[in-house]
Amino acid sequence: MINLSITGHAPNGYPAQACLKRQGEFDGEDILYSVECSAWLAFDLIDRLEHEGLLENTLVVIASDHLTMRVSAWEQLIAGERDNTFMLLGEGIEAGARTQREAASIDLFPTILEAMGFTIEGHRAGLGASLLSAEPTLVEQQGLADLSARMHEETALQQRLWEGLVPDGSQQENGQAAPRQVLEAPGNGADETTPVMQ
Repeated sequence: MINLSITGHAPNGYPAQACLKRQGEFDGEDILYSVECSAWLAFDLIDRLEHEGLLENTLVVIASDHLTMRVSAWEQLIAGERDNTFMLLGEGIEAGARTQREAASIDLFPTILEAMGFTIEGHRAGLGASLLSAEPTLVEQQGLADLSARMHEETALQQRLWEGLVPDGSQQENGQAAPRQVLEAPGNGADETTPVMQ
């Protein structure tokens, strides 16, 4: 099961009704209200799953997909070091253990596979390396700036990643045009740093 939460998404967040009841009125602007709501919703979900015995033989992954963009608390956020979140909760994962590595989002796929118990050749899948192994990531090998520059040179790869798997003008079996995927454009992203695995 995958759950995407936009509760704390820029510019102001989208707090759930449960948070309004818990935290009081939302002024429509304070992103920190929405961030608190998002954190509480994640905690509440995991707490309920645990109390209902649904976490046995289950891996829970909590991950951010990018750092926040310019929001009401921007000056506070950029005053300190910022990292993307990546947490694994499950059997065989030491509670409270923290690992900090130079990595990118591409490394999450093989990491999750190995955390689920899959054996993958060379601890690598796609362009990523499992953060549960000693296998070096591309960021560790190339450096973030060099890897980013190389990825920007790969225009065919960029087009494939950003436009998805539905080619322009393709037809479905019934002869109708296939629906076009609409995804966030690269220019809409924020400056990012490497994720920290917790």
